[in-house]
Amino acid sequence: MSIESGVLRFAGPYDDPGLDIVAIRPNLRQQRVGVQILGTAQRPQVRLFSDPEMPDSEKLAWLVLGRPATGAGAEAAVLQQAALALLAGDGEGVGSRLAGFLGLDQLELVDRGENGEALSLGKRFSNRLYLNYERGLLSTLGTVSVFYEISRWLSLRARAGEENAIDVIFLREFD
Repeated sequence: MSIESGVLRFAGPYDDPGLDIVAIRPNLRQQRVGVQILGTAQRPQVRLFSDPEMPDSEKLAWLVLGRPATGAGAEAAVLQQAALALLAGDGEGVGSRLAGFLGLDQLELVDRGENGEALSLGKRFSNRLYLNYERGLLSTLGTVSVFYEISRWLSLRARAGEENAIDVIFLREFD
């Protein structure tokens, strides 16, 4: 998202300014889609907008996916959960709320440079074991990564899918 305009109005408590922020999804040729945040920092109100005007479900698809929704199962589920997270509105970030709702520790869109954006899902199973799945929004393959901390200084990282690798990482800190 790119912030197109943003205004913070301090008229009251310093930790609860008034908000008037407009953020748009960049690099869309056919649509102008974004989010408007009004209200205060403690009680923000989020509204989707588009130009030309379209139903909220289509706005959300363009905002999250960068294209119209196909209605496929996994894609529809992600959009439905994103909509529920937006409506929850308890001040926590959308990604955090959605990740928590799905039982995940991480859910975010990551920029992979020239490869476009990817959806990244992560779950920590213990203080030593972390599993991550990343799939490009426009690609057909994803990558599963397993991170295992063998000891304080030694970790193992294995990746399979779009990228295949096994790494042994030795980390030793010196003062």
